[in-house]
Amino acid sequence: MRKFFILTLMVACLMMVSCVERRNRVILDKFIPISESNSCEIKVGGDTYYTEGKIDLAFNFDYELAFQMTNYIPSSDGGDSSLTTAEANYFYADRVEIEYEWDPRPQADGRKLTLDQKLWNKKTRKTEHRIVVEPNGGQAAGWVHIFEEAQAKNLLEHVNDIDWIASPLIVKIRVIGELADGTTVKTNKMNLNIIPSFGGSIQMGSTYPIPEGGFQAETNEKGE
Repeated sequence: MRKFFILTLMVACLMMVSCVERRNRVILDKFIPISESNSCEIKVGGDTYYTEGKIDLAFNFDYELAFQMTNYIPSSDGGDSSLTTAEANYFYADRVEIEYEWDPRPQADGRKLTLDQKLWNKKTRKTEHRIVVEPNGGQAAGWVHIFEEAQAKNLLEHVNDIDWIASPLIVKIRVIGELADGTTVKTNKMNLNIIPSFGGSIQMGSTYPIPEGGFQAETNEKGE
């Protein structure tokens, strides 16, 4: 009975700590879709979220990643947190910290991924627009470009060097911002698996608009 009581107490303590940490933080909740059919609108509170993304390097070097955040920090005045008050706990964000990881192990055929490491160090990038999140559980969304063109070209050079489905590129995201008093606040980190391909989205019988400058030539990018 004593062991059971101690175990129950430990679980309760862990839950209390978790709730306290969430209540006093800004949380990166999930990665969400960007609506191309509605002026690239990003909506919070939806049921759809992503844990994996795909980029076809035959068509595009850019990947726009949208995300939702919740500000669990209590209002500084105990209740009213409208923009007309002197609320100190609004979260203002315009930067995203990005880290990249990949599987360096040789594949079954002996090939090994050798991305240009200097292109893939931790980066801080600006969001497309400044994000403002109210306290007391307010939610807001933003988006960021997760690849520079040089990174995308480096992926293209090695798009066939690894089984990207089995070992996707891992992109780790953290949003950085400030409260109204200038206090720096960082969200938790979240991971998104990215699967690069070349022409993987092309289907028989489909038609595609030719992008400006034409399609990217895999052989040209590899110098073959």
